Amino acid sequence: MPSREFIKILPKDAKQIRFDQYKYMYAIWMSLAYDEKNPTINRKRFQLSRPLMHETIEHFINDVDILKIRYKIAEKDFIQPHKVAGLLTASILRHKPIIPLIPKYDERESIFNEVFATLNGLAVCGEYLGESSPRIIGIIKKKPWFKSWFSDFIHLLQKRNFTSESLIGIYETLSLIAFPGYREEYFINKK
Repeated sequence: MPSREFIKILPKDAKQIRFDQYKYMYAIWMSLAYDEKNPTINRKRFQLSRPLMHETIEHFINDVDILKIRYKIAEKDFIQPHKVAGLLTASILRHKPIIPLIPKYDERESIFNEVFATLNGLAVCGEYLGESSPRIIGIIKKKPWFKSWFSDFIHLLQKRNFTSESLIGIYETLSLIAFPGYREEYFINKK
């Protein structure tokens, strides 16, 4: 865990990235665990670990820095949301911040980190709409193909091998299909 001195000397943007990522990830957690009508996650059986959230966010920030170096992205330049989504999803799945509070749980509950990671990625992809994370996810969930895509993607994340780069490609394709205007916003107008 970094010392407070280290945090103080970080560029303002890095501090803001940490704060924003924590806020967004926590909002997704709240939508999964605190939905009064139909919570996806039982808070008596699982919790979001703050230390693992911290590790997840630090890993994500390091991956963003590496991405900027690899693709020669200037510090002031914008990174396309699907790239951020892929890196964030991979970081969440590496650290698995949703932890069980019980010794045994069923197979349905074993996918919570994958669901959490996917919903965070979807929220990032839809940020350009200017909507809140739960609203973006609600928009995508209404698409006729979503249920099948989501099930297949969770299976991929849980049972198959993947890289951050492959996740970036998946989120890019999803964004081009799910969000009208994404192509124009991030490919045509950004050249």
